[in-house]
Amino acid sequence: MPPFRSLPLPARLYLAAVIAVGVVMVPLGWFLHPINADALPTLLYLGIFTQIAALRPIPWRTGIQTVADPLLVATGLYAPGAGVGAVAWLALFDGRVPGKTITWWAFFFNRASSATFHVLPSVAVASIGVGSWWGLPVRTILYVIVAIGLNYVLTALGVAFVRRTPFWTTLFANIGLATVITSALSFSGGILYLLLQAPNGVGYIMAPGLFAFVLAVRSNVADAQRQTELKEQTLDLAAQALDARDRYTESHSIRVSELSGALGEHLELGDRECELIRTAGSLHDLGKIGVRDDILNKAGPLTEDEWEIM
Repeated sequence: MPPFRSLPLPARLYLAAVIAVGVVMVPLGWFLHPINADALPTLLYLGIFTQIAALRPIPWRTGIQTVADPLLVATGLYAPGAGVGAVAWLALFDGRVPGKTITWWAFFFNRASSATFHVLPSVAVASIGVGSWWGLPVRTILYVIVAIGLNYVLTALGVAFVRRTPFWTTLFANIGLATVITSALSFSGGILYLLLQAPNGVGYIMAPGLFAFVLAVRSNVADAQRQTELKEQTLDLAAQALDARDRYTESHSIRVSELSGALGEHLELGDRECELIRTAGSLHDLGKIGVRDDILNKAGPLTEDEWEIM
């Protein structure tokens, strides 16, 4: 990410506004839903597990995603307002050191936006269906929908301002499998909250089991992402090896792969179809491996026999 001073003025104004709003969220949340002293042990419990989850992010092509979302949802249901706002600010360190591996403005923006899109829905749904059997599912569903929606909008606006790209293009480019996984994981925060309501502290013993399940899902998704990245690297190396055989078409296979994938996305094909198209583009000249250099690099027209070989 570029330094803050080099960003365009609209980007700086937007980032500063989001950070300021994120700071205000904690005292505003305290005013609307102050933290009770009795809630502090459970809040600390959730904060510790939130921090552990934040240190295990899932890498995606467009960034990273933490599995702290269900913990934050559980925190927002348990301690709406100031409680979840404080955890969002203090317990989301993902291993990237500000000023070294992440810029300071991005560091604060991430926490401020997290505080914003958790404090607001937690306060909004806090009184829905209290004491009713349907209350918790409805609160959790509404919480997750609003939180994810705000998350995507705030992040897409930030990326659009920083990179000077259209907002809607940025927003829709990031909606996909990650959105489904985020929604499913976030909804499990309601289950975690329900466990913590069990009598005699049983939930505090059982909750780590659910947390371990969430981490297991995270590991499977992360492994799949790594396999995808390794496959892409292998295809790039294969394309470079193919293009190295023919000096007239340097980087041709890589360009074909990128353009083909972009066309597939423009035609709104599915992620799987676009990935297959990119793979085919990378390997469409695979036959060059079996063609002699004197034919590949011949300056003049090919003979009939040479065309047969080609």
